[in-house]
Amino acid sequence: MNKFFRSLTVFSLFIISTALAANTTSTIKGIVIDSSGSSVAGASVVVTYTPTGNSRSVNSDEDGQFALLNLQVGGPYTISASSPSGTSSVDGVFLDLGKTSNVVLSLALITDVDEVIVTAEKLSKVVVATGPSVTFGQEELGAAAAYDRDIKELLQTHPRLYVDDGYEKGLQCNGQSPRYNSLTVDGISLNDGFGLNNNGYPSERMPFSYDAIQQVSAEFAPFDVTYGGFSSCVVNAVTKSGSNEFKGNVFYEFANDSLQGDELEGNSVTLVPYDEAKYGFTLGGPIIQDKLYFFTSYERYDDQDTNDYGYIGSGLPVEQQFLTKAMYDQIVSTSQNLYGFDPGGLAAALDSESDKLLVKLDYYINETTRAVYTFNYSDGFRNAASDASSSEFEFDKHFYKKGNELIAHMFKLYSTIGDLNTELRIGYRELDNSQIGSGGTFGDFQIDVFNPDTGRDGTVYLGGQDDSRQANKLDYDNLTIAFIGDYQLDNQLVTFGVEYEKQNIFNMFVQHSRGGEWDFNSIDDFIAGNARVYYGNAPSLDPADAGADWSYDVTTFFVQSEYQVSDMLEITYGLRYEEYGVSGQPALNQNFVDAYGYPNTATYDGANVLMPRISFSLNLDDDTEIYGGYGTFSGGNPNVWYSNMFSNDGVTNVQLNQRGISAFSDAMCDGRTGAPSSEGPGYAVPCSLVSSVQSGSANGDTNTIAGDFEVPTVNKFAIGLIKYLNFGPLEGAALNVDYISAKSKDAAVVRDIAVSRTGEYDFAGVPYYNCSSGNRGFSCFGPFDFELGNANDQGESESWSVSLSKYFDDRNLFVSIGYADIETKDVMPMTSSVAYSNYVGIATSDRNDPGVAVSNYNIPQRFTGTLRWSPEVFTGLDTRISFYWNHNKGRGYSYIMDGSPWGGTPAWVDNYLLYVPTGPNDSNVTFASGFDTEAFFAWADSRGLERGAITKRNGQYSDWFSKIDMKIVQELPSLREGDKFELYVTIRNLTNLLDSDKGIFKEAGFPRTQKAVYMDIDDAGRYNYTRLLTPAESEVVPYPSLWQAKIGLEYKF
Repeated sequence: MNKFFRSLTVFSLFIISTALAANTTSTIKGIVIDSSGSSVAGASVVVTYTPTGNSRSVNSDEDGQFALLNLQVGGPYTISASSPSGTSSVDGVFLDLGKTSNVVLSLALITDVDEVIVTAEKLSKVVVATGPSVTFGQEELGAAAAYDRDIKELLQTHPRLYVDDGYEKGLQCNGQSPRYNSLTVDGISLNDGFGLNNNGYPSERMPFSYDAIQQVSAEFAPFDVTYGGFSSCVVNAVTKSGSNEFKGNVFYEFANDSLQGDELEGNSVTLVPYDEAKYGFTLGGPIIQDKLYFFTSYERYDDQDTNDYGYIGSGLPVEQQFLTKAMYDQIVSTSQNLYGFDPGGLAAALDSESDKLLVKLDYYINETTRAVYTFNYSDGFRNAASDASSSEFEFDKHFYKKGNELIAHMFKLYSTIGDLNTELRIGYRELDNSQIGSGGTFGDFQIDVFNPDTGRDGTVYLGGQDDSRQANKLDYDNLTIAFIGDYQLDNQLVTFGVEYEKQNIFNMFVQHSRGGEWDFNSIDDFIAGNARVYYGNAPSLDPADAGADWSYDVTTFFVQSEYQVSDMLEITYGLRYEEYGVSGQPALNQNFVDAYGYPNTATYDGANVLMPRISFSLNLDDDTEIYGGYGTFSGGNPNVWYSNMFSNDGVTNVQLNQRGISAFSDAMCDGRTGAPSSEGPGYAVPCSLVSSVQSGSANGDTNTIAGDFEVPTVNKFAIGLIKYLNFGPLEGAALNVDYISAKSKDAAVVRDIAVSRTGEYDFAGVPYYNCSSGNRGFSCFGPFDFELGNANDQGESESWSVSLSKYFDDRNLFVSIGYADIETKDVMPMTSSVAYSNYVGIATSDRNDPGVAVSNYNIPQRFTGTLRWSPEVFTGLDTRISFYWNHNKGRGYSYIMDGSPWGGTPAWVDNYLLYVPTGPNDSNVTFASGFDTEAFFAWADSRGLERGAITKRNGQYSDWFSKIDMKIVQELPSLREGDKFELYVTIRNLTNLLDSDKGIFKEAGFPRTQKAVYMDIDDAGRYNYTRLLTPAESEVVPYPSLWQAKIGLEYKF
């Protein structure tokens, strides 16, 4: 908390990230006409923000047009115009985030009420966006079934936006990784600026209060050059502001295991008991009436984390079919009696917490100048499973505590000087991230097991800290300054600006540095102590000396023109240019130089990218808009990918492994001092590895970046239609149809440059590599030289969506339905922060050149529906009921073979795509004695696999998933007039509550692969299938499958 209190005294106000230019305001444009329809020049247009009474004014130009920019999001606003020709006024106007509202003000006598009413309707309906997008306001935020109090739960009601509840709840936009999104709050970039998390946040939970949000939007292809730092989607939110009245709320909500389902598909499951509570408040009001306002929000989460995985017969929601109770007991006994370590047991409820504080000040200096300061603080942690999936089981001491402290400041100054509108942003954020093992200093033990009764294999993990948590610490700070100008030049609005961002990073990520990683091929090997051991450290044996300490900067220039061609057509075109700088270089690795003839010290310093964009908006009439555009986007590539070259230079951080270690007879040494140790394996590591690291000349793994690396970009084309229907029962309904096409260029991939193709291919076209005689010696088993480079092939995406929404019964009933069809393909999904994991975590026939295939993040088809209803149940007391429907096809997965005899690296990684023989007599395949060919081909045919061919990456799909979430809010009598006291219940997966056979979420486990056979290759080049496995296919994921409910109370004043 010391950092928090220091931050409150910060004199300079700062911000973050290249996505800083994302809109936090709204715009009103329009034309003033007289009763004959002729434009009126010189009319005085005044826009007043009703909650504060502050106004902005402008005169219409010679064509009668006007524009007011940098307006506060929300409302209500009053817009009025006056001239000798007459007057016009509109009340109750609300503005959407990042959008332009068009209005026609027809001047007439003030008593011409009909004209005023018509104008108000047009303003509320017609908006102009630079590309496909969706915006949610207070009504939607309040009604959302946000069980986790996260804006992603509302955003996912759009069919293009999918949240994978089975894997860290990242927001997948158009079938792409959450890492490629940008998230800004009041201009503060709060996406994961380094790239460690899969949820898209820099923290374990949403790092700001849900109740603080005024509006949130998601933009899929915003063809506005002020947007940067993303290649997928922009999620942009603005927070509430204070007004001349004191307003706020207090809430408390709770959940526990009695409010959760305990049946899956008719079978009872054992729940881990837990209790959770969330509470907080908001308060806003005046400091100086009509001048200075404050808003603050605070939330506290007291949660508990549970694990749903157990052995067969454990009764837990997921019983691992590869692990019997006898195996479990044998592993526990061996760990305790032979290795002196109690691994724990099945995971219990582990306490976790989160604190969030936001403070905002709005200062209306005068009619033309407004200043805004936002402070955001988030501190918390959760208990994370290191290795838990359908093929992995871990004991509870193998979990780790993952926490962070985030502090962010932002200052914005809006000014208007004549026709020039300016915005200055200066800001700063810092993050302190830590990851600590839960079970002490004992190392990471991984035991492969096979259950012949089920035909399933998997890995059991135990230890006090897994391989990646033995020395793991991240700190970074980020400074950004930006200036944006908008100048009205006749019928063009010219936007120009410059941004500068600098980020300083310290990343200590030294795997295996305390107790090492011990891999056993079987329980028998675990008992005998026969292991492959990994150990890594700095030569000094102090992991801090191997920490990466570096910085980068990005300088951006942009210019754009919004050209009003006519009353119907607007064209926007512009350029955005970004240039990168990198401070420092990785340490020189002479072994690398000797092997390749060039140093490992390359960075992306000096890299640059030019991004042209053009878009249009065509309003055919008051109810019909066609929009579209084409442009280049870049960003979202996690900094951790670039940081790896500093962290893994093979000199300051030396990672080694050795096969054939005898845990009970080889000499053991302390991994942090090098001194001989009597504590035994796990507490200590083999002395042979420690001495090699200490020598400073070990041939360790190296990460580099290609000398010709280009900044990855995506070219997007979009076209869409917004139509307000005016016939029959659909009168007033909004129809939105859009199509987006995207093609990647220079996508990031990882290659092992220590090996190369021999020029030979097997009968199925799989290339052979020369790992046994690679550039760095014994490269079949390391060292590995992973290079971040650009893909030879380019990914692509095509998607279209349609939605229809309408209010009924005087807005007491709202119904919306949507559909999206998405096909996104990539070369390498890049699912990890670690180069090794990105390289091996892909199903392919050639890891160095994987080719284009369906993305791991693609959700091919998805339907969504929303129903919000406000029936009159109790006189004078509001009742609100909301339902949210999701129905989607599951994500893809791949069938693979366990075996890697093609000379690729690493030699023990088995992610080669399955070859399906033509039949039992395929001349290129032999089957070992006892291999059930009849069962294999029956299975292959049942899955629709082509015989005589290699299966496709992500060619299979997990089951369709359907569920309905619900929220009920009932107003209760309040303490005073004007206040609201509400009781609410949120139910996630109402479908499962009504029927335990329904609402079941099934998915193939990470990394979306399923083993089908064990194999090797004989001297004649034939595949030899030695063991038939039973692929798990898509299995039940308990957390999103079991219904959960929470109960809350909220008092609004």
